[in-house]
Amino acid sequence: NENFPAYIFETPNIYSLKDYSVRECALIAQEMDLMISVSSGLTVAASAQGLSQPPTIQYTGSWVCSTQTLSTNKENFKLVTADDKKGNAAREEYFLKLNQLLNR
Repeated sequence: NENFPAYIFETPNIYSLKDYSVRECALIAQEMDLMISVSSGLTVAASAQGLSQPPTIQYTGSWVCSTQTLSTNKENFKLVTADDKKGNAAREEYFLKLNQLLNR
């Protein structure tokens, strides 16, 4: 169960795709300015052949669980893993890479 702030999905232009099919997510991704995912097959759907993948940041517990290698937009795909990191290192890396995407 995710522990998102209560207001996050009530904010204009922020959406959770948890109730959509993979195909619907792929189509919705075409309209996104930024995709934030957590070890998700939705990033794979968004990088289906012939689709333009939005800039993406993915957080996952391990590189093995990531989908970066399947991405069609590797230069705008930032991956953060918790592999071999202590304390808040992964969190700090996440915010650094998010900043890079937002300020490109």
